[in-house]
Amino acid sequence: MSPVRMRLLLAWVGATAAAIASLHAQGGPPPGFFAPKALSLAGRADVPMALIGDTRATVLVMINGRGPYRLAIETGAPFIMLFPEVVTQLQLTTPANAPGPNARHVDSITVGALTLRDVNIFAARDALLPGVDGLMGLGAYRDLLITVDYPARRVSFERGQLPAVDGRTVFDAVPMGPFFGVALTVTGRRVNATIDTQGATFVSCSPAVADSLLLASAPVRSGTATVGVTDVEVRTAALAGTIRLGRYLVDRPLLDIARHPPGYPDQCLVGIDFLKHFAITLDQQAGRVRFVRADSLVPPGH
Repeated sequence: MSPVRMRLLLAWVGATAAAIASLHAQGGPPPGFFAPKALSLAGRADVPMALIGDTRATVLVMINGRGPYRLAIETGAPFIMLFPEVVTQLQLTTPANAPGPNARHVDSITVGALTLRDVNIFAARDALLPGVDGLMGLGAYRDLLITVDYPARRVSFERGQLPAVDGRTVFDAVPMGPFFGVALTVTGRRVNATIDTQGATFVSCSPAVADSLLLASAPVRSGTATVGVTDVEVRTAALAGTIRLGRYLVDRPLLDIARHPPGYPDQCLVGIDFLKHFAITLDQQAGRVRFVRADSLVPPGH
């Protein structure tokens, strides 16, 4: 992955981690604080997905009847986050039980046939990603199945439950702090990787995990990124082996290695360059995730 894309990834991850840390510094949000209090959905909401920069999944939404606004689908954040311009335009107010100064209340968010009602969101201090107005994190679809179909460029929401784990295409969604991940077998070792639909990487691991994997050569410095106020070195190496996820196999891909920011799972992350080959369905209630593609061989992230 290019140093520019890795800088964007770590800046984005760092900002999300900082938002979570700021909430917990205030005692943490009450359970379900960032989930919609009600929703209306007749059947299935299926909407086009635009890819910003040919990679980042986004959808158009209406907020309080105004818009449309473009939100990035973000499984690497636990809440809906709106950027300052939108918060100002909509004159959003602070809910009475806010766990910190950045919480705001929204009456409704509509995407296709789905309307979320009575929703608390996180008001970002900065516009973190060019071309979008905010992000649609896990809390927005906590009680629904969400499918992000990269090849078809569609996003859908529906009620229901994924079938039982089969170890081939349906897997346990591994809790990783406030996020969900999936277990990968990397050069013969099982590692848990956060599923991040805005992560600009193929697979990225912390140095501690990377040191336990089989590498074809020593990692080389591929750039630096600023996380908060700290410069983080980014290294890249080719794996001396495969990554396996159920029936899917990747042969000798490149691995990005970088220290993750405080508050973010310090293991691995599976990002856009891997996910873009699949239709991924997340079922938070059942704790399952499904990866679907026709070919069992996945192109490596070179």
